[in-house]
Amino acid sequence: MNREMLAAADATEGAVNVMDAEEQRLVSERQSREGASFSVIAGVLLTGFFLAFVFFLIHHQMIMDQVRERSRAEIAQRNLSARLLNLQDEEARRFARELHDSVGHHLAAIKMGVAIPSSDSWANLVITDCLTMADDAIRESRTISHLLHPPLLDQAGLNSAIRWFVEGFAKRSGIHMNVQVPDSAVRFDNSVELVLFRVLQSGLTNVHRHSGANRADVTLSADSNRVTLSVRDSGKGMASDILRSVTQDGIG
Repeated sequence: MNREMLAAADATEGAVNVMDAEEQRLVSERQSREGASFSVIAGVLLTGFFLAFVFFLIHHQMIMDQVRERSRAEIAQRNLSARLLNLQDEEARRFARELHDSVGHHLAAIKMGVAIPSSDSWANLVITDCLTMADDAIRESRTISHLLHPPLLDQAGLNSAIRWFVEGFAKRSGIHMNVQVPDSAVRFDNSVELVLFRVLQSGLTNVHRHSGANRADVTLSADSNRVTLSVRDSGKGMASDILRSVTQDGIG
C-alpha cells in the first residue's frame, strides 16, 4: 500500500510538473504574441502619425502657396489700379494744361479784342455782354482745368487741395460746407493723395446731384498707418427699396 501510494504521489508530481511546464510555455507564447501585437499596434500608430504629419505639411504648404498667390494677385491688382489711375491723371493733367494754355489764351485774346471802345452805344452794349461772357468762359475754363488736375495737389499737398476744392464747391453749389483737415504740412504718397482727392470729388458730386442737402461736412484724419476721409451730408438719404435693388444689382 505504501509503495502504491508513493507511486501515485510520484505520478501526481510528474503530472503537476508537466502541467507547470505547459503553463509556462503557454504564458511564454501569450507574452510573445502580446509583444508582437504591441509592436504591430505601435508601428501602425507611428506610421499613421507620420502619414498624418506628412499630409498636414502638404496641406499647410498648399494653403501657404494659395495665400502667397492671392497676395501676389492682390498686389498686382493694386499696382494695376494705381497705374491706371496715374495714366488717367497724366491724361487729365495734359488736357488741363492744354485747356489753360490754349483755350484760356484764346478767350483772353478775344476779350482784349472786344474791349476796344466804340462810339455806338448799341455796339458798346453788345461788347459789354461779350466781355461778361468772355469772363465767364475764362473763369469756367480755369475752373475746369483746375478740377481736372488741381495744381495745389502737387505744389502744396492734399490738405490745401481739399480746402481749395471745398471752398469752390460751396460757391458753385450753394451748399454750406464744413471742412476739418490737419494743419500740418505732412505729405502722403502721391498715389494716396490722388485717390483721396478723386474720392472727395466723386463724393461731393453725389452730394450736389442726389442728396438735396443744404450742408455737408468733410473730415480728413491720419495716424501712423491710416488715412481716413469722411464726407457727410444732411440730405434725404436713399429709400430702403432703392437701396436693396442697388445692393442686389451691384450698381450705384
